[in-house]
Amino acid sequence: MVPPGATSMRLSAYGEVAISVEGNELAKDAGDPVALTVDLGSASAGARECTLRVVTRPGHSHGAILAGPVTFEVGTGTIALGDWEQVGLPEYSGGVRYRTSFTASGGPAIVDLGRVRGTAEVTLNGQPLGARVCSPYTFETGDSLRAGDNEVEVVVYGTLAPYLDAVSPTHFVFPGQRVTGLLGPVTLRW
Repeated sequence: MVPPGATSMRLSAYGEVAISVEGNELAKDAGDPVALTVDLGSASAGARECTLRVVTRPGHSHGAILAGPVTFEVGTGTIALGDWEQVGLPEYSGGVRYRTSFTASGGPAIVDLGRVRGTAEVTLNGQPLGARVCSPYTFETGDSLRAGDNEVEVVVYGTLAPYLDAVSPTHFVFPGQRVTGLLGPVTLRW
């Protein structure tokens, strides 16, 4: 899976390598190892399916096909509310910034993020509303909410569980611990 917002991908592998995104072959080369950098186009694209086909060389199979990590350059992308594993970030353990605009009548209210798996920080119209590490993920707007157009930004930081489970499967990471993200629903209530 190509993460949302990815503009390029780099990888190094042993053998004949072909990289396709959404069924379109973008790069093909061979070497021991071969290093490829692939232009993925617009950063605004959401998650996309990537296929890596490698005709291996003797002595290189399974995890030894790759000569290092697959890395991505990432810009601003589109990501839906939900589990990061389901929206293009299955092994990611960092932070994701969600941003949207809305119109309100003003006055004090409460931003309710609904269900969140991770730590959440909320900013409304450039004013920090706070951070939460557990439920309830609710934030009082105070005088930050204005009549008319408003912009809310939520940064969610995940745990290390998805990353650790991917790079070194362990019995210490349970399936529920892999769930990460802003699951919502996000509401504004008075």
